[in-house]
Amino acid sequence: MKSRKRLSGYRFVAKNLALDFVNTVGNRLARRKHKEHLRTKSDLSEWIRRAGLDDGGRACTRLSDALALREALYQIFIARLRGRAPRKGDIDLLNTFIRSSRAGWGLQCEGREWRWKWASTAKVSYPLARVIESAVDLLTSKNLRLLRQCSDEQCGWLFLDRSQGHRRKWCSMQDCGNRAKARRFFAKKVLRSRRTRRNSKA
Repeated sequence: MKSRKRLSGYRFVAKNLALDFVNTVGNRLARRKHKEHLRTKSDLSEWIRRAGLDDGGRACTRLSDALALREALYQIFIARLRGRAPRKGDIDLLNTFIRSSRAGWGLQCEGREWRWKWASTAKVSYPLARVIESAVDLLTSKNLRLLRQCSDEQCGWLFLDRSQGHRRKWCSMQDCGNRAKARRFFAKKVLRSRRTRRNSKA
């Protein structure tokens, strides 16, 4: 129950598995409201289940590996958004994960069909391998130009802007979008009130 409570403010909104994984930090840009959704192994297991990456309980994903990968991906994507080169340490770490994850895949023939099979002895767990695969696909595709960060000053969540005209500003209209609307409404209300008071004194 605790893991579900910690993930209660979390949503899959990024339109990309790797970005959704990066978004497991709530209010990333806020100093005091920073919320870690993956505090325990149980939290991580719950996220894996929600992401549809549960491989029947065989996955053994170390929390430290997951957090290290997540932060490296975040820094790489942020570097892209800010038009600068990613840090070498982040690239090196991602490449280490890539090499380990790709070594875990192998071809298996079942009847007349060939399919990719994940080795249970791989150094990287299946869920992290899928996240890595998603990150690599994004970084090497034209979709990378659709990468955005939520316009909320505290949120920091990343997403792919697939909206018509590519004008999406918020990670979610239900959350940050509605809060922005409420702030604008309140600001207009305060402004009207001040104008009314000034006019009454004139």
